Amino acid sequence: MLLSAALALSPAVASTQTLERNDAEDVKPSDDLQPERGVLSSSRDDEYYLALYRRLLANDPIRHCQIVFLPSFRNESAAYIVRPSPDGHEGAPEVISVELAKQLYGAAEREKKRFLDVSIETRRAHAPIDPDTFDLLQRVWRRTIMQARPRERRGVADGAQYSFATPTMDLGWISAQTHEPREGTWALQLVRIGEALQRYPARPEAERAEGQQQLTALAGALLERLPPEK
Repeated sequence: MLLSAALALSPAVASTQTLERNDAEDVKPSDDLQPERGVLSSSRDDEYYLALYRRLLANDPIRHCQIVFLPSFRNESAAYIVRPSPDGHEGAPEVISVELAKQLYGAAEREKKRFLDVSIETRRAHAPIDPDTFDLLQRVWRRTIMQARPRERRGVADGAQYSFATPTMDLGWISAQTHEPREGTWALQLVRIGEALQRYPARPEAERAEGQQQLTALAGALLERLPPEK
């Protein structure tokens, strides 16, 4: 549900000096994780994000542990967890993976159409997940997103962008974003968890226990590195 207007839609052009300076800098765990300015919703003014919302997210108003993938040259996609109760907070949790059959941004350019007028099929998969694993992932999303701080964007010539979001009882929706996160950062660890979450519904039923073990291990490793809750 959340994507920032700060997410660039075309590759950023960086000077060689900027890239060399970034490579030489010491990477801190908190680096590469920034707050988001906006909410991707049905009322958003930006047509690209509105089109993404309608295709990837609109079927489920309450989406926990959400990650949206915006690769430069591949199809946009998302993964999140839902609960079947009317308010989205009760019932057995279920992982949802959604992917566009073709890249929305590229299709609009090729077909010279508005984003909302591009015809794209949506591939959707789902699978139940253990409540304890779900609770652990909720903690990871919340605690990691809360570490996001405003910082100058790195000079990265190209690469994938990611948006994280989850609802909370006390703060409402919280969100963060990252662009090509570096090794050693919390942002990259959360991306890896999001990728495992996205793959989870495609696993055969007999392999889902292994998938949940992987999610638990990845989430536990990130929680160990995060600052303690106050």
